[in-house]
Amino acid sequence: MSVGSVYVLYNPSMPGLLKIGRTKRTAERRARELRTTGVPSQFIVLFDVLVDDVDRVESAMHQRFAAARHDPKREFFRLAPREAISALLEESSAFLKGSPFQGSRLDITAALQASHGPILRDDLSTVCMVQTADSVKLAAEMLTGIGQRTTIETELGFIVDGSADEPLFSLEDSLEVNAQRFVDLDELTLLMCTPLVHGDHAERIDHEQNPYWTALWDSLPDVDSD
Repeated sequence: MSVGSVYVLYNPSMPGLLKIGRTKRTAERRARELRTTGVPSQFIVLFDVLVDDVDRVESAMHQRFAAARHDPKREFFRLAPREAISALLEESSAFLKGSPFQGSRLDITAALQASHGPILRDDLSTVCMVQTADSVKLAAEMLTGIGQRTTIETELGFIVDGSADEPLFSLEDSLEVNAQRFVDLDELTLLMCTPLVHGDHAERIDHEQNPYWTALWDSLPDVDSD
């Protein structure tokens, strides 16, 4: 058996096709490696999972979708993303890697850019939700220099749903549901609970939306100017 990640990749230049493969490194790095002069767009990691037997899980996926394979010699399949991700969750369930990095992950970079783009840090490379048997995490990959990156992981279990006073991110819910909850977070929660917000926007968000500051401003007496 060999440890590695099985991934589902999408390329905007190849509509309708998904690449299902394996790597001993990270899926994000593999996606970057696949960008060649003959490929006009960057591959996007839709989903990946770290498993104990990467060859077996990849083979199970390829056999499962043999009828949808675009070319017998290539790892491209005509599939809907939801179908591929659901199948990978099923095929990998018995092989999840028993390490601190085990579990499933979902790339939410594009969704996060669409909902919060203007306030996000400039050095963000990818942002993923990671769900294991006992935690829900955020994994943010940052650019630290030319060709260099670092990943910051943030446990999300401390974030509470104010209306129910219960954890917002539940292990009883699917990775996709928890990912959507994260994307839907308001600016203040994103600032207070994650390292994703650009410093130029942090002070504005804090002063405009933090209840402490708004209560303080409301308590100040009006001052008439002469």
